[in-house]
Amino acid sequence: MSQNKYYSDFAIKYREDIINSADPSLWTTDILSNGPVSARMKIRITTLKNIVNEYFTREFRVFDIGCGFGRQAFVLAMEGFRITGTDTNQNFVDLACEIFRKHSLDGEFYCTEPYRTLSDEKFRQVIMLEVLEHIPVRQRREFIRLVRNTCSTESKIIISIPRIKAGIKPWLLNISKYFISSYFKRDEHPYPIPGEKSTKRIIGKHFVILTRIVHDETLFYICKSL
Repeated sequence: MSQNKYYSDFAIKYREDIINSADPSLWTTDILSNGPVSARMKIRITTLKNIVNEYFTREFRVFDIGCGFGRQAFVLAMEGFRITGTDTNQNFVDLACEIFRKHSLDGEFYCTEPYRTLSDEKFRQVIMLEVLEHIPVRQRREFIRLVRNTCSTESKIIISIPRIKAGIKPWLLNISKYFISSYFKRDEHPYPIPGEKSTKRIIGKHFVILTRIVHDETLFYICKSL
């Protein structure tokens, strides 16, 4: 099962639940039981609010790369930001559009083909949250180049990546994901999560890291385009 198929099935299965959620940014599959995913999401969303309010300005539109069903776009829109979002899954894009219409929020969303031009427009503010680990390892540098092409000089970009905890066990689990998922083809994101050194190498040609924020199981990088 490809990632795109996985997310299409996900969007169709949970569409009504997400649309009818009072706060789509906090919706998770275990929200009703207040499970571990829901608990982590609450922390992640609170952290995101604090970061965008510190580093972004409402003067400029925000470009959301890999917007999914509009979770983080919804957060920023509720904080008063204008949003443009893109994703490679049309079902997610349709869902994001519907959420924004329902809540009368300022946002526009469109679908792009994988590893093609993300936007002809230049943005001063960009977010790319939980995206890089979904990109095949050999295509990550080229993908970051495409991301840089959406930025103007000295644009700010917030990048988040799942945090790999210290120790040999988390490292082996991360590496083994690729081989197991490649065989069974049933994983949401079958590629290894880049560590900090790898992330710096991938983005370093196009962005300088201003600061990093470690929160729970997520690493946030606040960067500026070169």
